[in-house]
Amino acid sequence: MTRPSLFLLDTNTCIYIMNSEPQAVRERMLETTRAGNALGVSSITRHELWFGVWRSARHATNAKRVSEFLDAIHTFPFGDSAAEASAEVRASLASTGQPIGHYDVLIAGHTLSLNAVLVTNNTGEFSRVAGLNYEDWTK
Repeated sequence: MTRPSLFLLDTNTCIYIMNSEPQAVRERMLETTRAGNALGVSSITRHELWFGVWRSARHATNAKRVSEFLDAIHTFPFGDSAAEASAEVRASLASTGQPIGHYDVLIAGHTLSLNAVLVTNNTGEFSRVAGLNYEDWTK
């Protein structure tokens, strides 16, 4: 029997799930949890979702949706091991001249520190991170 895995949802995946669009993302989420795997978000992703709420013209509606979504999923705090892993990712990418966005560095490092699988459709950036396991549920 295979050991259950932890899947961290990137910000774009959370938005797809909240919007039920594309439907394939929600279906993969259900399949993943039925198989006994755990889902969660990084506290960095939580920040990005709330930032989107505060920048939104439909603040009240989006605040309710984000709050309900986050209440139903575990948030993993960004701690020391995530900080160290993120620093290593950032230094490695800088040395090759292929940096990625600051928040993406933090999410990648956090995912690595948890030995998790990142669920994202931002594969262009995350594919540059050595050792990062990721899946794109939109495909």
